[in-house]
Amino acid sequence: MKAPQTLLKYSYHQQEFAFQKIFNRSYSLYSKTTDSGQSYEGWEDFAQDFFSKEDWFTAQPLQIDSALYSSILEHINQFKKQAHSKLSFAEHKWLYAWEGAIYDGGKNIPIQLCSNCAVEVPYFARYPKSICSTCITLLTDEKGQQVDYGNTHAMGYGVQGVYKNSKENYNSLDCFIGAKKFRAGEHRFGGVVVQLQDHSPK
Repeated sequence: MKAPQTLLKYSYHQQEFAFQKIFNRSYSLYSKTTDSGQSYEGWEDFAQDFFSKEDWFTAQPLQIDSALYSSILEHINQFKKQAHSKLSFAEHKWLYAWEGAIYDGGKNIPIQLCSNCAVEVPYFARYPKSICSTCITLLTDEKGQQVDYGNTHAMGYGVQGVYKNSKENYNSLDCFIGAKKFRAGEHRFGGVVVQLQDHSPK
């Protein structure tokens, strides 16, 4: 991919990070802890350093030039593939700030992966740790008995579990795939969504 020609400055001010368009041949990064600066010869040089940091996504992105949207999206998607199910809900909120900062009306849509098997699923920022339709069929109770979930009302709200074999009610929203713990809930637009819980074994 060709590096964007737009030149930016990455600065630290009052606990916020911001990209700003500048007109010279270098970039600056100010550290959260020391406020010391470092110069870079170009965007790729800067991006390689910045996105290699474990907590890069905790920086608050502001004023990102649209010329960098595609490049930043590539880094976000690569990070998601590497982190997979390791991110907490709180960390996903930080990441969502970046996704929102490069939103361009639907052209640059981040990937979203099933938090169990890592297959790509439709992007829905509200449910960052959801699982795919195949993995939903693998849900069990804590003892390994298969369970399923559905809405209690025709309008698509309320959630009730049921044992697949006996058809008896399973009165818990907690469910499992092996040692991984998930939780079922109402989907905003009707139906049921199941998400991996924080601190679940990966």
